Formats: sequence, C-alpha cells, structure tokens
Amino acid sequence: MEPVRLAFRAMATRFEFVLSGQDPAALRAAGEEAAREVQRIEQRFNFYAPASELSRLNREAAHTPVACSGMMIRLLSTCQDLYRQTRGHFDPTVAPALSAWGLRHQQDTGSKPSKEALHALTDNIGMDHVEIDEHKRSVRFTRDGIQLDLGGVAKGWALDEARMLLEESGVGCALLHGGTSTAITIGPDPEGNPWLVGIQDPYESLDDPSWLLTVPLSSQALSVSAVRGKSFTDESGAQSTEYGHVINPRTGHAVSGPRLTLVVSGSATSCDAWSTAMLAGPNEPVPDRIAGTAFLKTDSGWTVTAGSVLPSWISPDESPLLPTSSDD
Repeated sequence: MEPVRLAFRAMATRFEFVLSGQDPAALRAAGEEAAREVQRIEQRFNFYAPASELSRLNREAAHTPVACSGMMIRLLSTCQDLYRQTRGHFDPTVAPALSAWGLRHQQDTGSKPSKEALHALTDNIGMDHVEIDEHKRSVRFTRDGIQLDLGGVAKGWALDEARMLLEESGVGCALLHGGTSTAITIGPDPEGNPWLVGIQDPYESLDDPSWLLTVPLSSQALSVSAVRGKSFTDESGAQSTEYGHVINPRTGHAVSGPRLTLVVSGSATSCDAWSTAMLAGPNEPVPDRIAGTAFLKTDSGWTVTAGSVLPSWISPDESPLLPTSSDD
C-alpha cells in the first residue's frame, strides 16, 4: 500500500511526513494534526513575530519575570541542559551575534564585524543569564541585551512533538523531516528495513549531488549542519573566507571553512543542538548516547576531525531515500 505523504511550509522551510499503515484515512488525519502542531510551535517560538510568546519574552524578561507556557519552560530547560552538555557551544542567546554578522534575516547578505564589535558581543551571550523558575513557570534575564533565538532547536523540537502525536495515534511506521536537514523516524520502513538518509556534499551541484554517506535510521533522529547554505564570502583578507550562520558562542565568531557535522540520536532536538555545537566547537567530546561526526573538506576530500563514522554509515551505491541539505 502506498504511504500517505503530507507536505507543508513552516519555520521558513518545507516539512514532509511519510506515513505507512493499513488505514490511509486514519494516517492522514493523524498527519494533519501533527502538522498543525508543528505550525502552532512555529507561532509560539517565532523570533520575528511581535505577538509570539518568544518575542514577548525577549521584550520583557530583562525587566521582570515573564510567565511562560509549559512548553516554553520545557524547551528552555532542555536548552540549558544542552548548553551545559556542549560546554556552551550550543547557546540560543546568540541572536545579537547573528545580527552583528548580518545573518539575522533570511534576506541578509552578511558582513564581518570589527574586532571591537566581536569583543563586545560576548557580554550579551550566555544561557547562564537566563533564569528559569519551573515552579512559577516564569523566566527572567539577569542581563540587559540578552535575546533568545530558538531557531537552532525549534525544528527538531517540532519534529519530536509531531512524532509523539503520531505514535499516540497508533502510527508505527513514518519518516518526518524539516527542510531535509533534520529527520526523525518511527520504526523501520514499510519493508522492515531501516530508513536510508543520504548525507549530501553541500559543495557539489544539487543537480548532480555527491553523497558522503548513507545513514540507516530506525526510531532515531538525524541532523546535519554546515557552513555552506546560509553563508557569505568575505574578500577583505589575503584570501577569501566563507562564513556561515552558525556562531561560536564563546567568541561571537561565525564558523568558517568547508565544514559539515552529522549527529544521530533518539531526539531530533538533541540532534539539532549537537550538530550546531560540533560545528562551533568540533573538538568537544560527544556523549556515548549520541553518534556525532565533524567533517572538514580538504584538497584530498572530506576528513573526519571529531567523532567517528559508524560501520552502519556506508557509502551509497545509489541515491538514498531522503537526501539531506544544509540550506536552512
């Protein structure tokens, strides 16, 4: 039986659900409800919408504790845990740095800030300045200038929530992705085999893609991050340098060079955060429960700079089911 497919726009990218089972009508109803939940999450965590819960928090939390929804408290508590686990290389308070690098908005073209501006940036970055009171369900910032941007995990969080809703509806076989850069699966594929996700070389033509690896997923999540995608090239130095939209929170500096990270774990939220953290700090140790690899492209091809390629991650003989992209 053909799987049920649903596609929709959210978080400035294309989400797609592929659901398999014996009752197409029930699958579609469950998928549509999960899609609505993704869109509700987008509205709540939208950095750019003045009426969103996140925007209200950014406006008021430096002046007074702000009452928040249970979901906001849960996500921010998760972000603090991930901030500690990654030793600060994942940090959703990097919004001021993104603005300084001209990478805040989708249409921004990017520009390298001065050394003085870079030095000043770090004063307004740090999840240590975000206080969460889980009992009172409130959040406050302990420093002026702090701004939360949840774009680094909102997509993964939405996919985790969508998976939970689908499982509660009895869906046992599904592949969900957001922008193809983050994917999550429920069970194996309809044939009983792992879902195959291809890791695409972002420096090759999209019309004739080159595959680094194929990663099998079964009830797991995956995320890729790369400099190439939302990036700009600075020509002011002795040689040109490509800077991407991932910021090293410790230095305020945008990550540069032909780099890519791949992370697999049980949670799409965790994958999103760790793929960002490994790009910002490629030498940080990764917990045993997470399979993470950092790649650097040299004249001789891609090399592994941190983590390791698992034996199940193989070079594909043909185009995989889902190609990844680092464009978001």
